[in-house]
Amino acid sequence: MIAAAAVALAAGCAPSVGHRSPAAVDTVGQDSPVPVLVARAGARVAYVLATARPGVPELFRSSDGGLRFTQVSAPVLRSAATGRPLPVRILRFVTAADGVAVLGSAGQHEPLLVTDNAGRTWRKAGLGGRGAVTAVAGYGGLAYALQLTCGSTGVCHDVRLYRAAAGSAHWTRVAATGTAGVRGAGGIGLAAWGSRVWLTVGNGVAPSIGLLGSADAGASFSQVGQLTAVGCGPEAGSATVLWLWCSGGMLLTFDRLSVSTDRLQRLRLTGSGTGNTFLYPLSGRQVLFGTGDGRQAGGIYLSRDGGRSFTRTGSLPGPASGLAAQVTFLTARNALALVSQRTLVRTGNGGRTWSRVRL
Repeated sequence: MIAAAAVALAAGCAPSVGHRSPAAVDTVGQDSPVPVLVARAGARVAYVLATARPGVPELFRSSDGGLRFTQVSAPVLRSAATGRPLPVRILRFVTAADGVAVLGSAGQHEPLLVTDNAGRTWRKAGLGGRGAVTAVAGYGGLAYALQLTCGSTGVCHDVRLYRAAAGSAHWTRVAATGTAGVRGAGGIGLAAWGSRVWLTVGNGVAPSIGLLGSADAGASFSQVGQLTAVGCGPEAGSATVLWLWCSGGMLLTFDRLSVSTDRLQRLRLTGSGTGNTFLYPLSGRQVLFGTGDGRQAGGIYLSRDGGRSFTRTGSLPGPASGLAAQVTFLTARNALALVSQRTLVRTGNGGRTWSRVRL
């Protein structure tokens, strides 16, 4: 999901809800696992990270679009100081079975954990270097991890980009020539699809945001464009299409980049960051939009023509009081949502109705 709450895009952000949906959302029993994160791994495959009790992670996998879940092994790395499991900060799957988890706080230097068997087992994958992993991206055969050194002022620099085959615990630093001196407040945006890699740099520290692109799996980057904004974040829709959100302060704007032209197409969509407006790409042409603001508040809108036109398909889940819902779309019709960060619901009809999912 592309949203405004984080410059370093890893797992997306939550749209706020403005209208009552057809869902009847109830509370979670005290003994039930509490869902905290949803990761898309394909049109039918999703993973849900949950906690059974404070600090103890559990991981569940669905291969039928979220109808049924089975428990697999959670990525667990314990603190050397306390012995307690570190929080999972990023969970990203680049295929249905190959995933990467980043654990610990945002400033911690910890190894990654990777799975190549749909979460049955996890292995450590050390990158080296002294920075913190701020983003993971990839689709299909390759995964990428961005490691940055962030100072006390929040400005991050010293870009180190690592690459691995999907599911591999062996990560190699790539040259990333053309990135020397780039920096960003709070992070640098990362998106990737196969050998295509994009970075958004200058977030929060430059008068404009630079978009850098690589066609050789991160070996070299060149400037693709400049965006007038405070911060921007990317998400790949395909090997040839990149979607971007940009914030000018309160207002969000959205762009689509086609590799064939390297031209940015501004979408006729806006919303505020405080309203948790989001854009969720499913491909290079198919994308979903939602917002908690204005006349479109509470709705789910679908475009099948590269963002030129949108049609309302349903409503976001949750009451009109503005209860937050973080939505993960598997297809245009199937989606999972975390409501108020503790209840998991599902739609199979584009958001017309929502029903409770029990893990």
